[in-house]
Amino acid sequence: MSAAANPASFNVQMGGGVDTAAPGANAQVPAKPHMTAEEQAHLAKWSRRARNFIIITIVFSFVSGVLAVAASILTDSAALLAYGLESFVDLGASVLVVWRFWDNTDEVEGLRANLQREERANVGIAATFIAIAIITGGDAISHLVRHTAPDDSVVILAFAVVSIVVLGSFGCYKLYINQYVTSKALEQDAVASFSVVVLSIGILITAALYQVNEGVWWLDAVIALAVTIGIALYSIPILVTRPWWRREFWKPWERRGSMQPQQLGERLRTQPDSSMQDVV
Repeated sequence: MSAAANPASFNVQMGGGVDTAAPGANAQVPAKPHMTAEEQAHLAKWSRRARNFIIITIVFSFVSGVLAVAASILTDSAALLAYGLESFVDLGASVLVVWRFWDNTDEVEGLRANLQREERANVGIAATFIAIAIITGGDAISHLVRHTAPDDSVVILAFAVVSIVVLGSFGCYKLYINQYVTSKALEQDAVASFSVVVLSIGILITAALYQVNEGVWWLDAVIALAVTIGIALYSIPILVTRPWWRREFWKPWERRGSMQPQQLGERLRTQPDSSMQDVV
């Protein structure tokens, strides 16, 4: 089987090199300092697909966010307002993914820049996850404290159904593409999509059960709170393990370190556990 037909033979993770593991697994050891022309072309193709597809999701997030905020004003729905705000925060995360893949460089000469861009995107998306957790968690706690009945209006239920179908599909396709580009940033964006899907499922389940038993008014808020705790726990390790608080983290790669491209490729080949800070 050729390299172009087998993504596992040359996946590149910005923190490792050419992957020799199963599709989607963390890449570790580059087989050689430079990728072949065939490998470069295949990775570039999937990187473009990732970028173009995320642009589509950005459009969806923007349109759904605007509609949700407008509907919340008309219906005085706090749930719709929270949905709209979450859409805009999720949009910010997707913009970072597009930036991550906008000018993807496949040669080792650009590996330091790609390492830096990937890790900056990881930090930015993790920060948006914390923002989502604060918005959604705060809204859930407010509902629990005030014993607010679930919003079962036709509008909010329609938004929930659309989110489950569309964002569920988006999330699955992001993970599919990530088999070929192995980017933590793209994985994070998929997690964001699935988080909204879980929240939307919670809205539908609570609305249905509430018609039978009003004692389950709290279920939607508890599900939302569980999701916010989950994405916070997912994001904190990313923020802790990347030195975003250091000025050097934000410097252009040309100004960081003196390792030459050939040395960089050899270092990543012989020391696969090296972090971005070690190699740049």
